[in-house]
Amino acid sequence: SRGPGVARIVAIDDEDLIRMLLMHALQGQGHDVIVAADGDAGLTAVADATPDLIITDLNMPGMSGWDVLATLKAGTDTVALPVIALSGNASDEDRQKGAAAGFSEFVGKPLDMAQLLAEIAKVLGTE
Repeated sequence: SRGPGVARIVAIDDEDLIRMLLMHALQGQGHDVIVAADGDAGLTAVADATPDLIITDLNMPGMSGWDVLATLKAGTDTVALPVIALSGNASDEDRQKGAAAGFSEFVGKPLDMAQLLAEIAKVLGTE
């Protein structure tokens, strides 16, 4: 069993550097992190790992973060999972669209890791 405030997180991003940064930062917080390079691999990881939280980039080749979210929201086991969106295009319009689609939080790129960690704590209820 994990300690208080420690989560299993699946992070999906097609950029190697972002995956490395996420892995490093989240593991540094004590989280159990699984990274995936695309939406399909991310959904497989979610099915295998039953995470507490998912972080996904929105703009990825193949399956986008929007598609990942829609798939999770359509599954009985995954409908309630919190999903944080990462986007280089974090306009107010995108944020509203993201909230309406069911994203828990919307974090802009370039990644502000402090903001992301704060959003994760908020989503996990450990802030």
